Amino acid sequence: MNTPGATLVRGFLAGLLVVLAGCVSAPPALPPLAATSWLGGQPRVLARIDATQVTAWNAVTRGPDLKAVGDRTRVIWLGLDLDTLDDVKAAASTMHVVLEGDFPKGAAGLLLDWNGAWTKSPGPVWSNPKYNVSVSLPRDNVIAVRRDPTPVVPSAGALRDLDPAELAQTAAWVSFWNPGQLLFGPVGAKLLPVDRLDVVLHQQGLYLQGPVILYFSDERAARAASVMLKLVGNAIRARLGQDLTWTVDGAKIVGETLRLKQDDLTSLAQTFIKPEAP
Repeated sequence: MNTPGATLVRGFLAGLLVVLAGCVSAPPALPPLAATSWLGGQPRVLARIDATQVTAWNAVTRGPDLKAVGDRTRVIWLGLDLDTLDDVKAAASTMHVVLEGDFPKGAAGLLLDWNGAWTKSPGPVWSNPKYNVSVSLPRDNVIAVRRDPTPVVPSAGALRDLDPAELAQTAAWVSFWNPGQLLFGPVGAKLLPVDRLDVVLHQQGLYLQGPVILYFSDERAARAASVMLKLVGNAIRARLGQDLTWTVDGAKIVGETLRLKQDDLTSLAQTFIKPEAP
């Protein structure tokens, strides 16, 4: 029976769980590669975001449904399939997210059980229809987020040959595999056959800044592409909203320096976790 007394008891127990969860000692930190195994597959775009340095994360998790998770998150891993930069909204439906943080598995499960915004199903998986996301708790310190309510299965390979220790030294890292058509269209992709593009950003006050790195099959291809960059310079400038200085460095071309306002990333982050329209 849903009496005032029963409601009071439930409220007291929920508050007690929150206090107990806050008192639980955080499990040891994960090895650098461990969390990425729950991204699954080999996403076209992979990002690692340090939630303690990139303010957009806290800005988009202020609501009551997400605040507890937002406050405890230390690292966000994001994988998605993206065909063009103009199709971010569609890509949001493909996203796989792994959160690293202070998430003791037992306490996190209890908090989800007691939060009316989340519905538990076998797996166990908890779903939130408002944000059209489902979460599971594969191990201590990890929350896996999907659009579909299915349990996650660990699989290797999401990072390919990226060095997790190098990624961990940045505020934000984004890698695009075979990004030519995505960035420059069909014609630009033929002129610039890029194997991978990395955006490597460090925190500088209210900004994130760092190089954009294009990787090619060999030094000869990189030098040829450096000439072609001039032909697509306007397209790059339109995409980035700024000019970069490009330098050939062996089999890669380095563009210095991309500079982004922290606030500018908030609207992009909201694209991925914005509540669904009624």
